[in-house]
Amino acid sequence: MDAPEVERALRKLLILPLLALFFISCSNEEIRSPSESEKKLNYQLWGFSAEHRRDGRLRWRVRGKEAVFLKDGRVRITDPLLVIFDKGKKGAVIKGEEGEVDQNREDIRITGNVEGISRKGRFYTREVVWRDSQGKLLAPGEVKVVKGKSTMWGREMISDPNMKFVELKDVKFNVRSEDEKHVEELPPTPED
Repeated sequence: MDAPEVERALRKLLILPLLALFFISCSNEEIRSPSESEKKLNYQLWGFSAEHRRDGRLRWRVRGKEAVFLKDGRVRITDPLLVIFDKGKKGAVIKGEEGEVDQNREDIRITGNVEGISRKGRFYTREVVWRDSQGKLLAPGEVKVVKGKSTMWGREMISDPNMKFVELKDVKFNVRSEDEKHVEELPPTPED
């Protein structure tokens, strides 16, 4: 064998172990497939704001620190602030830890330490849903409702955004001592 043939043979001997080493090391790397939530993820925004109008009237506006848009038409929001409008005026302001907008139905769910405020009162709960098509707030769990100096506790709240009409199940309330001293005047009757 002459020198060029020996050099070629040595190169082949050197290349084969290097290729084998390369393929062996690559096969040890773990191939990770995307999680279910990553498959559904479209894109993510920081500093999010959206609003919904019906017949030209503003129905609601929601803002959040961060939003993740999912392929199924939902938007997950952190630190949401929801403003619900009633006849063009601000009807209620609701804030919580997390939220979700259903873009197909224009409904909004807010969870965590939820606080809702309207001109007629406040409520506190762990979850509330704004059903835009019905014009109703729904809180499926325990709810504390404060109207002026009166406080009620219950569950499964259904309310208009202004909290003018509030429906609760298993209602409990606390009567303040000053209210216990209040005496209603009875109207006259024919027997008087």
